[in-house]
Amino acid sequence: MNPILVANVVENNAHTERTRKQLRTGTSDVETTVIMFLRVLL
Repeated sequence: MNPILVANVVENNAHTERTRKQLRTGTSDVETTVIMFLRVLL
């Protein structure tokens, strides 16, 4: 896999997570865990 592509995906995920937290501050622990899990898989 292209390292630049991976970096872009990680950056997009971080941006999405930030936006989601701004939209609704009450982010559930389950969702946070899932995001972390997906990040580890990537």
